[in-house]
Amino acid sequence: RKSMGGKPSSAKKSPNNKEVKLLLLGASDAGKTTITKQIKMMYKGGFTLGDRNRFKDLIRECILRNISTLATMCRSQFNYPLSVESEIYYQLLPDDNNTITPKIAQAIIQLWGDEAIQKVYHNHGHEIHIGDNVAYFLDHTDRIAEETYVPSEEDILRLRIRTTGIGEMLFTMDDTTYNLVDLGGRRAERRKWIHCFENVSAICFCVALSEYNLKLFEDDQTNRLHESLTLFGELCRSRWFSSSTFILFLTKRDIFEEKIKHVPLSVCFPEYQGGSSVEETTTFIQNKFQDLLFATNNRTLYSHTMCSIDRNNVQAVFDSVKDSLLER
Repeated sequence: RKSMGGKPSSAKKSPNNKEVKLLLLGASDAGKTTITKQIKMMYKGGFTLGDRNRFKDLIRECILRNISTLATMCRSQFNYPLSVESEIYYQLLPDDNNTITPKIAQAIIQLWGDEAIQKVYHNHGHEIHIGDNVAYFLDHTDRIAEETYVPSEEDILRLRIRTTGIGEMLFTMDDTTYNLVDLGGRRAERRKWIHCFENVSAICFCVALSEYNLKLFEDDQTNRLHESLTLFGELCRSRWFSSSTFILFLTKRDIFEEKIKHVPLSVCFPEYQGGSSVEETTTFIQNKFQDLLFATNNRTLYSHTMCSIDRNNVQAVFDSVKDSLLER
């Protein structure tokens, strides 16, 4: 994947300005792409109209694909019959199209409001890999279907784009040039990582807090948080990063705060005997990663919980990242 927004970005360096290389790593769906989009908005001038039109097509495609999946699952995999009216609207959904006409928008809104589809979404969405952004877009179908629609910054941030290959973005913060390298997180993509392992100042490892009860897209037997711990342990033990700073981004805090009220952390860690408070559960997860790093030369892990769609939060985290690197 090219850097966000088309051509690879560039930043001029002063003669005394050392480039700081940050690797943005993590398993799939950990929130890496949302962070790179925030950085582009904060330090690279944001997205052009051409970029936004490209996102518009992807957002509409997301809406159509997911409402179709939900309706199909109601009718085939789960015993949740659609209403007679919804069955009629289901027939109006187009195949492989990102055009949402007024009639199709009406069909989507009707289907999304159907009790059966809501049951599948809330009870089985994680089983059929319906993303945590889908409800947001379906709730805004009317606006997104308008002929004059241009995606807002929040729309762009909430759009899930799977990272493939290697994306690099140069940006300057307080007279220091950073090279943020975003690498695809699925297992098939990880063999490419080694090409970027030289001269790394810091590993920024992303973990989605909210995915403690979910399985991998590419392996429906493996828990996502367990996969993140395994991957993080391998990086900690790698000779390539023996002198690199390790920074943990615990992402999707907002979703985690709601989920932990209903789904206990013990579904992921049976040994966990604490309460369901966000602070206690987050600390438990954070310590799992700290223990892995501490086992390799007693190193300190700089950890941040974050909501990647919150601009101020991401800004504060990267200010802290800068300070962490200055301590080296």
